[in-house]
Amino acid sequence: MYEYYKPLRNFVRQLDRNTALLQIFQFFQNIQHDKPLPEEFRKLNSNGLSSLKGVVYQWELDILAREVILHSGRGGTKSLFSIRHFRVAIEHIRRLQDRQIDGRLPTVIYQELHRLFQQQFPWQSHSVELRLCRYLRIYRDPEVESLLVERTGLTVRKFYILGGAVTGAFLSRPFYNLNTSFKAFDISDAQRDSFFNLVSMDLDSLQKRALSVQEYNENWSYTINPLRSTPLVSLDGGAPNVVICPIPEFMLLRISEGLFFDLLRIKGFENPYGAAFERYVGEISLELSDSKSISVKRGEEYFVKKNKKNGVDWYVFDDSAVALIECKAKGMKLGARYQLQEDALVEEVDLLAKFVVQNYKNLADVRSGFTKFEVGDRAIYPVVVTLSNWYLFGPSIFERLESSVISLLDMAGLDRGVVEEYPYTIMSIEEYEVAVQLINKVGLKEFFDAFGASEHKGWMLGPFMHVRYQAEMAGVRYDYLRSEITSVMEHMEGRL
Repeated sequence: MYEYYKPLRNFVRQLDRNTALLQIFQFFQNIQHDKPLPEEFRKLNSNGLSSLKGVVYQWELDILAREVILHSGRGGTKSLFSIRHFRVAIEHIRRLQDRQIDGRLPTVIYQELHRLFQQQFPWQSHSVELRLCRYLRIYRDPEVESLLVERTGLTVRKFYILGGAVTGAFLSRPFYNLNTSFKAFDISDAQRDSFFNLVSMDLDSLQKRALSVQEYNENWSYTINPLRSTPLVSLDGGAPNVVICPIPEFMLLRISEGLFFDLLRIKGFENPYGAAFERYVGEISLELSDSKSISVKRGEEYFVKKNKKNGVDWYVFDDSAVALIECKAKGMKLGARYQLQEDALVEEVDLLAKFVVQNYKNLADVRSGFTKFEVGDRAIYPVVVTLSNWYLFGPSIFERLESSVISLLDMAGLDRGVVEEYPYTIMSIEEYEVAVQLINKVGLKEFFDAFGASEHKGWMLGPFMHVRYQAEMAGVRYDYLRSEITSVMEHMEGRL
């Protein structure tokens, strides 16, 4: 593989690293925010290209930025603002993506499709604002926020003020001064510096970090870009306070789901974090259930003989059916997302199966009358809601999940037939928030019966909703969390 990689490496070595990163920044601005391409780029290409949308993809620019960090130097004879040179760079990347599994695609096609889903789908999501707002509310949970302050010295609101201000600044200019004062927003210089120490790095150190994780094998194009954890880059040792942000969206990721990795360093964070997500699911279920026929009730502790059980997290029900909601903040590990070999993925799928079977145990207790919830003659649907979107794909993964669920049911002494009688559903919170709105319109039983009878049965909920409920999807709202960000904006405006 490395022999095939050399042409790209040699090409990138002919780029000036500072200039190339600034050019990549401008390409992202063009694709994401419709900013015009620089006049220099338009002059140097022969076809009058005004937009890169559909010409190059954001994950390809992500890879290119990583390669520039790894191999470019000072000076350079080539420029990404030359359409010829730019095309060469992208063609090298595309050839290497094909080459990294050359000759093995027929035997690993589903594994490769899974990896492509993980790489490409997050870039295609239209829900950046929703994700920011969702994590803002979860992190604002008092127990979680106290851990964040313990770790970083910053409240989640201050993280969002700083991250949002920096990201917004890059819409109008390519550089940012880390010495900018935020005292007007009740953020001390020490707190500001604490934030920037977490999210910025000089280019030489960034290069060393990239080299430490780089792979020259079938995982090459999926190797993580270190800009994801430190999106701000200092280019000049003589002016370390001046930074660029080659991929501004990474800053928004860093202050939302990326804060998880700051919490991860604190022992015992899992329980408060999981509880905060559980509360969020209940809150958003109530807020989105605008139909009087839909009710939401928190699960309560109960006893089976002398054994205390927590039961389901939430009951979402109407006259016809009840969904038993099990909330899981656990995300998929990096290796499971991108490694071609399925060992890491299988381990994560087995964990997902445990969540499913945990809910089947809850279902058994509900049916046996051990809980305070009276199911009556309602249909029952076990549902696992995850905070992260796992983007799972492929029959081999589905088969592994089904096999693992059956095995765990046997170990628990539960009838295998429960899977057919009460089909389970796995969905991300992003999908759940859409599903609740559709359920308001069509009812629980109609929704889950239709899903269970579809080819998407199990966990491909997004495609099912778009196919089955095209008309209803047109009325789905995506602005229901806007007040979260609005409160931060109003706080900022009130300080000016």
